[in-house]
Amino acid sequence: MKPKYPDIYEQVEKSLDPAIGASKASKIDKDAVSKLDSQLIQALYDLSQKLIPVDQIKAGSTQMLGIAGDLKKEIEAGNEAKVKELGPKLEDIWSTFEDGVRPRSADLYEKIEKSLNPEVAGSQKSPMDKQALSQLNDGLIQALNEAVQSLK
Repeated sequence: MKPKYPDIYEQVEKSLDPAIGASKASKIDKDAVSKLDSQLIQALYDLSQKLIPVDQIKAGSTQMLGIAGDLKKEIEAGNEAKVKELGPKLEDIWSTFEDGVRPRSADLYEKIEKSLNPEVAGSQKSPMDKQALSQLNDGLIQALNEAVQSLK
């Protein structure tokens, strides 16, 4: 990381070393540790934006939209076996780019998570709740469309 992103490497080091030291002190200065922690989180967010470009987020969102569309058809058809197969694929794809979404838009990240997590879990239940899964899937589709259109 240091040769490729020296500026971010320096930001991480600048916050990490003092944060570790402050957390080991006999008397912890909560305000100082909190400030260092916030700086470290920001540096890591900056790094994730470089490592996960917007194009990767849009491609992943588009791929998830395809699966969500297929899932919609299978939910409507009541095909539990196919729903159980497709549900986890959404999480697999999301895991490849989710860390690039949160620093760009915490609200959008939360919208996707709010629909995705219960949908994946619900896709594994038998009998499936078609109405609940349909609502979650629609919410996920809406949030993914927003990601494709709004992230720059």
